[in-house]
Amino acid sequence: MSALERAKHSDSPLMNTSYIRGIPPLPPLPSLQNKQSDLYEIVQKHGEHPPMMKNIGSWTQAAPFKEEKFHRTPTECIGNNYTPSARNLRIQNLTKKRLTSNGNGINHSTSPRNKQSLKLNLSPSSPRNNSYPYKKRESERIIMPSSPPISPQEQKKMIWQSEENYSCIIEPSEKDVRRYYYYLYKGIDQRSIAQYSESNFTNVEKLITDELKQQKASAEIIAEVKREILTDYYVSIRTCIVDYILKDDEERERLHLYWTPKNFPISTIRAPVPWHLSYASAKEYINNHLFTINPLLTYTENIWNDL
Repeated sequence: MSALERAKHSDSPLMNTSYIRGIPPLPPLPSLQNKQSDLYEIVQKHGEHPPMMKNIGSWTQAAPFKEEKFHRTPTECIGNNYTPSARNLRIQNLTKKRLTSNGNGINHSTSPRNKQSLKLNLSPSSPRNNSYPYKKRESERIIMPSSPPISPQEQKKMIWQSEENYSCIIEPSEKDVRRYYYYLYKGIDQRSIAQYSESNFTNVEKLITDELKQQKASAEIIAEVKREILTDYYVSIRTCIVDYILKDDEERERLHLYWTPKNFPISTIRAPVPWHLSYASAKEYINNHLFTINPLLTYTENIWNDL
């Protein structure tokens, strides 16, 4: 398939366009010509929305269009919007070293003789000499700190503050909303998204009892639930891709898309709270030492009175 045919059948433009930057569109063709050319239709169709994703024929699926001009490797492209300061780093410029068992660095490109001597010099306790995979010791594992306990009053203040900040957000224009949802549903090719695993449906169906499966409306309900799951899955994947690309300010400027939907503030008081440990210890003490309100004590007293 030629590049012209791919551009004709693609919902999202394959090449960058400039109509949105203020350049006037192509003038209408003379009325004497009955049929418009394919190139004219493609330019008119893709003149308003610059491309967001690379062509579906590229080796890397779901890759942003901005990577076309940088010639980065797939490893250098992945996640570079999260850390703009490290976006221009190159793997080939990094020093290729590895650590031995004693912590000394050696060059990665060692000769076979050096590799043999390295194997002999490794200590018996080295994980490379063991047949089982290396497991970190308890002291080597990184323990992430838990969330600090916050009282309900402080959480309410945080909720009110987030609601105030949310109310200060400027409402987007209708054009911004249309542009965002255009890229959400048409800017990403369906073939570049990972398919939903059918094994998930199989595992869920095993949990359904035979009585429910024998009902008349069960098949229709299951089919409807499957469609809903697939719709939510693909919309979530598309939303994550679009929001990730729009983290780059240059892409926002190129796509003329400055607005993204904001999540509603969380208005729920969550654990942990400062008095959680004291509550748990008091509850355990009462369960072990308080017997006056135990129902067994009342039952025993009734038996004694009946005697």
